Amino acid sequence: MKIVADWASLFAGQVSDPGPLIAQTAEMLDAFLLTRPQADQEVLEIIGKRLGTEIGERTLGDVRSALANYLGQDPASLVAWVTSADQANRIAQVEASAPPRVTALLRAILGLYGSELALAYTRWGELPDDWILINREIYHDLINERVLVKVRIDKNNGEQAVIQGPAYSILELAANMVRTCNMVGRPDAFTRRTIDMLSNEFEQFLKLVRGPSDKPARSSDAEAAGPSARR
Repeated sequence: MKIVADWASLFAGQVSDPGPLIAQTAEMLDAFLLTRPQADQEVLEIIGKRLGTEIGERTLGDVRSALANYLGQDPASLVAWVTSADQANRIAQVEASAPPRVTALLRAILGLYGSELALAYTRWGELPDDWILINREIYHDLINERVLVKVRIDKNNGEQAVIQGPAYSILELAANMVRTCNMVGRPDAFTRRTIDMLSNEFEQFLKLVRGPSDKPARSSDAEAAGPSARR
């Protein structure tokens, strides 16, 4: 069977139409499943075993190696491609040309381990200290008449950073982060999505602090002695 492209090129973003590669690899996987009736369960067990421990930078590589040893390189690459990112769109592409047996296996994998495999993909080949999730908690301290904000930042390496302080302190941190982005000096370093996100959030914040009378926010003495005074 002639493969019109290879999976390494597809993963590198060098294949404009993955359809033929998906279809032909799906036929390979279907033939394997046909000769081994227990293969579906064994594939699920292989993935589950590799994900049973803490998910880290090497987890995805372990899963792919184990699947390649069992299914062969190309069928394992098909499984890896579907489960690594943009899962809903990729399984839809597979369903357009793959035999039902293959689609059923891939959907079973996504149903059981989709979120875990997505996390493994995020932590594989990424910067360990990059962030993946932010959780926010806001407390209204009625006794001291202030608002406290706690931010938990989950990183790719599984660690969590916690920042807690008054609302004005968090705002000063945000301003410093934007200042850091300004120092990048290259607009192409940012995506349109993130630019629009910042713009929208900034507009909402201005509506909050300006209010209907469009008056500037008043700074209290406590705020004046905030983080900027300590640094």
